Amino acid sequence: MASPFQKSSVPSDRTIRDAGKFDQHYFEEENYVYGKWYRDQAKIIVERMFRHMKPKRDWLFLDVGCALGGIVEELRKKKFESYGIDLSRWCLKKSPVREYLTFGSVTGIPCADQSVDVVTCIDMFQYLTKKEMEKAAKELRRITRRLLFFECITSEDEAFSDPKENPDPERKDRSLLSEDGYIKVLEAAGFRLKKKGFLPRVIKAKPYDHEFSFNAVFEVL
Repeated sequence: MASPFQKSSVPSDRTIRDAGKFDQHYFEEENYVYGKWYRDQAKIIVERMFRHMKPKRDWLFLDVGCALGGIVEELRKKKFESYGIDLSRWCLKKSPVREYLTFGSVTGIPCADQSVDVVTCIDMFQYLTKKEMEKAAKELRRITRRLLFFECITSEDEAFSDPKENPDPERKDRSLLSEDGYIKVLEAAGFRLKKKGFLPRVIKAKPYDHEFSFNAVFEVL
């Protein structure tokens, strides 16, 4: 099956200009150490996804904001065509599935219209402004044929949104939406909420627990 990638026709925006901030220091900072646990989290996410769909073998998957490509790797182990995009040059170079990843932003996804059956977008919208979220939601809908699996920090989720409790200099704290706010943005773009909570709040694991904020499955209208 051919890759869904093509050159984006959308001009570069702030998300592209800020791409260099997501470097090795960001992903390997001592309180984050993403490279030590991303595969374990990916297995959990994919396992939970499959509880809410029965994909056919010819379905194509795309992880938007894929980082090191754990979800892409896990889906490929299951013999599904899977690809990913990310802004982090470091992640794209470091990923064990780098040949299936490409540089790109959710506000200008480098894929053709209706080219992907299932899209995942995990832990990423909190880095966008409200205007960028609206643009990103339209881009996600443009490329998606069937389902979107979405997860994001919400404004009311104080355990994650409080900059003192969960510091992240790149997160746009002032732009975080409520759970209902994210649903409205995605529905306005042409998605329909299918199921809230395909992921649990906490999954016990090592080196530390995997925790998730608002998450849901959306289907295309």
